[in-house]
Amino acid sequence: MQKSFSPDKAILSEDPQVTSHSGINRVALVGLTALTLASVLATLDYLRRDRTSTENLSITTQPHEQITVVVFASDYRLYFRYPGDDRVSGTNDDRFGKKHLYVPAGCQVHLQLNSHDFVYTVEIPRVEVYEIAAPDLVFEVDFIAPRETGTFDLLSSQMCGYDHSDLLGTMIVQTDNEFERTMQSLSTTPLPPTL
Repeated sequence: MQKSFSPDKAILSEDPQVTSHSGINRVALVGLTALTLASVLATLDYLRRDRTSTENLSITTQPHEQITVVVFASDYRLYFRYPGDDRVSGTNDDRFGKKHLYVPAGCQVHLQLNSHDFVYTVEIPRVEVYEIAAPDLVFEVDFIAPRETGTFDLLSSQMCGYDHSDLLGTMIVQTDNEFERTMQSLSTTPLPPTL
């Protein structure tokens, strides 16, 4: 004797071929439920793995409103000293780079320029910066970085009349997260060692 579903009695048939009042086969219903559960579990696992893998890569910080970068010219090269994790320039966690000036998009940038050996010119045409770096003097200039990310000319020359390819660099404007990742990749060892 088969038992069939009755809304009043809430009894299900034990025969898998018997359909419910909605016309769904019991075997199909179990299969659909198992498939849905497997899909939900796979999605949750993917989200968990995706969050875990990106947590280590993503650096969440407050946006940079201003930054001070020391630009130091020596031996026909430009070197840069950036504030470290504490965002204070001149402390033990500062980061050092050469040839490329990295700045966050839309940030107020304060450059402090000086030199170890000669007088150098430093130009960033995109933001109308034209300044010199000279021994025993600090020249300062402020500008607002472009709001769009990209790479812009950073031109420098030692005032001897000859071209020095190591003095040609770029200003690289980045998002805050890109900037933070770049800072983490730079050296904590001063470049050059006299900086």
